[in-house]
Amino acid sequence: MNKNNKGSNFMNKKTIKKIIGVENVKIYDGVDDWIDSFPFWEFLKAIKFTKCQKKRLIHTIITSFDIETTRIDDLSFCYIWQFNIYMNGIHHIILDRQLSNIVRVFDKLRKATVTKQKSLLICGVHNLAYEFQFCKNLLDWENVFAKESRKPITAIANGMYFIDTYQISHKTLSKVGKEVGVKKLTEKFDYSICRTSNTPMSNEEYAYCCCDVIIPVLYIQQLINDYLLLEKFLPVTQTSKIRHIMKSEFKKSYGKSWKTTAEWLGDNLYPETFEEYKEDMIYLFRGAWTHGNPQHVGSCLKNVDSYDITSAYIYTMFTDLFPMEKFHDTELEPQEIDTATTAFKGVFIFYNIRAKNNIAYESCHKVSAKGVINDNGKVYYAREMKAYLTDVDFDLYITHYEWDSYEVFDLQVSKKARLPRYVIIPMINAYLVKQKKKMNHESYITEKELVNSSYGMMVTKIPITESKVIGTNWVTEERDDPYSDRYRSFLSPYWGIWVTAYSRKHLFDGIDCYDTFYYSDTDSIKGNVSSETMEKLNSQIFENVKKSKEFYHIDNELVDDLGQWDYEGRIDLFKYLGAKRYICYKDGKTTATIAGCPKAEYISHYSGHMFAKQFSEFNNLFSLKSVKLRSLYDDKSYQIEVDGCVQEIYGCNTLIPTDFTLSMSGIYIEFIKWLQKNKMEGKNYGR
Repeated sequence: MNKNNKGSNFMNKKTIKKIIGVENVKIYDGVDDWIDSFPFWEFLKAIKFTKCQKKRLIHTIITSFDIETTRIDDLSFCYIWQFNIYMNGIHHIILDRQLSNIVRVFDKLRKATVTKQKSLLICGVHNLAYEFQFCKNLLDWENVFAKESRKPITAIANGMYFIDTYQISHKTLSKVGKEVGVKKLTEKFDYSICRTSNTPMSNEEYAYCCCDVIIPVLYIQQLINDYLLLEKFLPVTQTSKIRHIMKSEFKKSYGKSWKTTAEWLGDNLYPETFEEYKEDMIYLFRGAWTHGNPQHVGSCLKNVDSYDITSAYIYTMFTDLFPMEKFHDTELEPQEIDTATTAFKGVFIFYNIRAKNNIAYESCHKVSAKGVINDNGKVYYAREMKAYLTDVDFDLYITHYEWDSYEVFDLQVSKKARLPRYVIIPMINAYLVKQKKKMNHESYITEKELVNSSYGMMVTKIPITESKVIGTNWVTEERDDPYSDRYRSFLSPYWGIWVTAYSRKHLFDGIDCYDTFYYSDTDSIKGNVSSETMEKLNSQIFENVKKSKEFYHIDNELVDDLGQWDYEGRIDLFKYLGAKRYICYKDGKTTATIAGCPKAEYISHYSGHMFAKQFSEFNNLFSLKSVKLRSLYDDKSYQIEVDGCVQEIYGCNTLIPTDFTLSMSGIYIEFIKWLQKNKMEGKNYGR
C-alpha cells in the first residue's frame, strides 16, 4: 500500500481493470507509485505539438482530471482524485487520496514539457467549474478564460491547458461515454456515503473513478483528429465548432477581402454606437414565446392535439429575409412600408392597448407601461405602453392587440435580403448530417446542438466585462473598447433579432389555425385543431422551403421537412399552471415539464403512483423535498478533521440540497380571478 494513499488497502489492479472493461489500462496506487513506475523516457519521446491559437498544444498525449468529494454540513472536500495520461494507446491512471499531490504530478510533467518549447498538455475536465473551485488556491493559474465569475471555460496552470468537455459536448459524461464506447459505472458508486481520505474503497469504486478520466481523453482524441490536426483549431464550447466552420466559409467566400468585408459588416449591420447596440439587444430582441390561455389554467384538459415545428429557427434562417443594409431614417408611416422587401424598427406608444382572443403577446419587461393588467408576465392591457418593435413584431401586434391610437418615433428602414451562403451552407450541412443520423436511429444530439448554435451565435452579446483570477480571487473588470469586437464578426445582431421575431410569427401562424388554443412553448402548440388545417399550412411552408432550395442551389430532400408542423399525437390529459409548468398523460405514461424541478426527481417521487394522484397534486401548493442543489462557495484554504482524518481544503463548492416549491404569483392568480369575472368579448379561443 502506498503510504501517501492510505485508503487504498482494498485496491486490486487486475480486478479494477476487469471491471473497467477497457484494454491497455495501467493503474498507479498514488503519486509515489506513479513516479517509481511511469515510463518518463517514453513520455518525452512521444511529445509532439501543434500550434493553435497562440499556444503549443501537445496532441500525442492527452490527459484528464477528476475529483470525488464529500459534504460535511456546509463544507466539501476531495477524498480521492484521478488523473489519466493517455499515451501510445495506453491509459496511465493515477488514483490518489491527497489533493495536494496533484501538484507533484503537474510539476513533474511540466519539467518534461518545458524542454519541448513550453508546450502545454491538454487536460479534459467534465464540468471544469467544479474542479476549478477545489483547486483554486492550489494551482498557479496563469490564464483563465471565463465569461462570468466562477464559470471558467478554459484555464492554464502548472503546464496544463484545461478544457471543459461538458462545455464542448453539452452532454452528460454517461452520454459521452456511450459515444466513445466506455460505460460510466454509475451503478457501482453510492454518492450518499460520507468518505474521507482514509475511507477504504472497493475495487468497483476505483473502477468508477478510472472510467471518469478515460471517457474525456477518448472524447478529446476525437476533437484532436477532427479539428486540431486538420484545422489547427480546438473547440472550447459547443458554439465554437459551428463558429469556426462558418468563419472558414466566410473567409473562403471573400478571399483576401474578408477583413474588409468584416469591417463593412461592423459599420453597416451593427448599430452606430455601443449604447444603441445595448438598447437593441435589451428591448428590440425578444426570445421565444411561451404562454398559455389564461381561461384554462389549472384545468384538466382532455384529448389535446399537440403539434411541433421541425427546426423552427433553421427554417426561418433558410426561408425569410433579413436587414442587409445600414438602417436609416424614413418619413413613411409603418403601414406605408412594403415589409416584403423592407425591414423597419421604431419606438411605438400605444394608448388603451388590449389583447384580442385572450392571447397576450408582449412581455412586460420589454416595455414601459402604465395601468398594466399583467397576464403571467405578458401585457393583457395597458393604458399607455411604449415598445421598441421590428416590422414583424408590429404585424403581430396588429393581429393580437387592438388599441385606441398610437404614435411612432425614430422609425428606421433597411432593405431585406436572404442570409449569405456562408451562413446557410454550413448550417444546412450540419442539419443534413443530423437528419441522416435521425433516420438511422443514431444519436444526433451533437448535430442538433451544432445546428441550433448557428442561430445562437447571432444573438451572443458582446461582453462588457471579463472575469479573471488574480492570485486566488475572482475579479471582474471592464473591457477596453468592447464594441471593437464588431469588426471581427461575420454576423449581424439584427439577423438574430429578426430570426426570433419571424419564429414567433411562424408559431402564431400555427396558433391561429387552432379552434381551441391552450398552451405554447417556443415551437409547440397544445389545443384542438383539424389535421386538414395544419396540412394546408404545411403546404405553404413546403413552398417556402422549395424556393429557398432553388435560391441556394440545394438539391436534397432531407431539407424538405424544415418548418413543417409535426403531429405529436393526442394527449389524453393535459394541465398547465403557467410558462414551462405543465404535465401530460399519454399512452399510459405521465411526463412533466416543471421549470426548476429536475425531471428525474419528479419521476422518482411519483414512481408507482397512478396518474390521477399526479394531476390532483399538480397545483399551486405542489412541492418536493431536497430535489435541487444550490452552490455554496468557500474561497478559503484550511484543514478540517473528520473521523480522525485531516482533510485539506483549497476552496470548495458545496452542493446543498434544497426544496422545490411551485408557486403561482399573486398577480397571476388575481388576473385569472379577474378574467373569470369579466368575460371578454370577441372570438374566444377557449370555447
